[in-house]
Amino acid sequence: MATTKMIESEHAGVIAWSREANPAIGEYGEPTILYQAGEVPDME
Repeated sequence: MATTKMIESEHAGVIAWSREANPAIGEYGEPTILYQAGEVPDME
């Protein structure tokens, strides 16, 4: 997340997120926000 914090001052908003996934069967879990700063769109 150090990179996310570094670019925070250069952009209107940043977000770091992760999710569980099994692309072989097309299964993707809900995103989990790890870090968010500024304005970012909804994750839908």
